[in-house]
Amino acid sequence: MPYIEKSRREKLRVHVDAMAKEISEIVDLRNRIFTASTAVANIALVMTSNPNPHMKEIVKELSSRKDDILGDLNFCISRLLVIATQIHKEPKYGKFVCIESILESTISYIKFFYGEDKIFALATLKCVGRELYRRYGIPYENIKMKINGDITD
Repeated sequence: MPYIEKSRREKLRVHVDAMAKEISEIVDLRNRIFTASTAVANIALVMTSNPNPHMKEIVKELSSRKDDILGDLNFCISRLLVIATQIHKEPKYGKFVCIESILESTISYIKFFYGEDKIFALATLKCVGRELYRRYGIPYENIKMKINGDITD
């Protein structure tokens, strides 16, 4: 779950939000998805060759953790995707598809290049997808079902 201690959140939020803003300003959708996928992979793997100073700070902060960092990973990835897509302000089906494609492509990338030994990174990515759908997808689907009717109507 992306609910980490406030002190940890404050250290990460500045850089995650700056990175998300940069991603959200990319006009070309394919390039935006690729950039977001790369950022998510860097966070999930806690490593980067990305020259972006915000990404370097995120990885540095995550690397400084001595204990369990999975909650921090979830927070960073969830926040990056929410802020970059603005799904919390304007839920749209296309945004859910965009987030899902970013998570799935990142999972495929990690499996291909790093194998199943990165099981915790892979599981965290799946948890992010489930949590974001629970928080934003289900309420959106319920509203649309009331407006347009159920598929069985």
